[in-house]
Amino acid sequence: MVENRNMPRTRVLRNGRIVFNHGHSAVGCLVTELSPSGARLEVPMGFLCPERFRLDLPGAAKREAEVIWSADRRVGVRFADGLPRVAGGGAAGRDAVPHNARAALLRRISAIEAELALLRGDLLGLRQGLGAEIVCDGPVQSGDVPL
Repeated sequence: MVENRNMPRTRVLRNGRIVFNHGHSAVGCLVTELSPSGARLEVPMGFLCPERFRLDLPGAAKREAEVIWSADRRVGVRFADGLPRVAGGGAAGRDAVPHNARAALLRRISAIEAELALLRGDLLGLRQGLGAEIVCDGPVQSGDVPL
């Protein structure tokens, strides 16, 4: 693999936090490589990392970061401290979802909605089989199987 970094990174194992959504959301991560100009992170399975976010490391400065690459649970970031700051500690435009991430989110939402419809159908079948009244605590939306 060709090294495209300005500065080599040092191997580390430090807990960190990816802070986004104007400081209202945070996800834990593991920092596995670190340099003054960037880092490599391990993120939770299934987490779609925002394109730009703040990386908080205990005992260190909070750093504005932007994703350069990602593969599976690994994410390479470049520190972008020169970006304009806005209220909440983020950089301007930080919460925009990249087009490819938006498409992935829409696919996941569709799959979850389909699974929800199947589960509601299973619940209806159980209710009819038991002859008992089952109450569903949640809003019924158009397209939902009525209970």
